Amino acid sequence: MKSHDKNWLKLMVACLFILPLTSACVPEGGKETVKETGDPNKFEVATSIATLEFDTSNAPDLKQWTKEKFAPAIEEWVVKLTDVMASDGWTPPSKIYFQFVVVKLENADYAPAWAVPSESRVSLRTDWFRENLNGEALGSTIHELTHVMQNYWTEGANGKNCPEWASEGYADYVRWVLFEPESKGCDFVYLAPDKYHYNDSYRVTAHFLGFVESRFPGTMKKFNAALRDHSFDDGKFWKDATGKTVKELEADWKADLKKTAAEKKAAAK
Repeated sequence: MKSHDKNWLKLMVACLFILPLTSACVPEGGKETVKETGDPNKFEVATSIATLEFDTSNAPDLKQWTKEKFAPAIEEWVVKLTDVMASDGWTPPSKIYFQFVVVKLENADYAPAWAVPSESRVSLRTDWFRENLNGEALGSTIHELTHVMQNYWTEGANGKNCPEWASEGYADYVRWVLFEPESKGCDFVYLAPDKYHYNDSYRVTAHFLGFVESRFPGTMKKFNAALRDHSFDDGKFWKDATGKTVKELEADWKADLKKTAAEKKAAAK
């Protein structure tokens, strides 16, 4: 992601699959504490980590869904991500805002959701969400919530040692590998392993990161920490963290993809 929030919208377009929302994504019972704000279209949820504010002013018809499905899942994952993404010196935001927004027709290509980490804010495109409540609504939000929690673009950092492919790839790693692995949203890479590279960003990088973490548990903790404190060096990080260079890891990853492709081909006969 670029270092300035003004460039954020251009960078938040994710590849989309319309996938079913599984019950594993939403905690049963909705145990969060909901606080009305005095505005009928706004409410807050108090979590053990942060206060979450939800604004449905531009989508009053989605308030019930937001309260019953969306807010409980977000509450659960704010808590989970605080643990998953913890690093020395990092403090999670004390309040996070989620607001449904209306996008003008001429801007119809805008992403379905986008984040402004400096404001701890996630904007949700109303027309797209209405059509994807049982599809990608939660997954796309988890991606953006990860950006808020990353907070890689602190004042004065200017994106130093925080390449876009890494920040976007990590956000999609959280979404596709941790949040909704059953959707297999980044597994397509086995279809053409020689076409892809570890730093192709988004879902491709997410798959690579998932592969590395499965072989070297704990690497993603170090990866996130290095991006956050701006010490990430693509030429050194992987060797220090895993004992292998990134070229060696990429070769292992592609070999594994080809093995998967061969197995699927054999199973289909």
